[in-house]
Amino acid sequence: MEAGRSTTRRVFSMDEPKRRGGAGRGQGRKALGGEVRKARPVKMTDAEWTDFKMVTPEKVRQWVTKQAAKLRKAEEPNA
Repeated sequence: MEAGRSTTRRVFSMDEPKRRGGAGRGQGRKALGGEVRKARPVKMTDAEWTDFKMVTPEKVRQWVTKQAAKLRKAEEPNA
């Protein structure tokens, strides 16, 4: 054991600021292409988010049904 070192571990309260670890505020990844991106489940620009909100679950269902029909047709054996 080194001289002058305490063997007890200091416990910080929730009110004390952290002294170590973590990136701190505003130090995350920078936006790509210079356009500001907002944190969402998927990072998107505001224009992309506006487009995304236009796609309703009904439109997605219709698209999936159409794609599945194409795949089924392609898998059918030629009789």
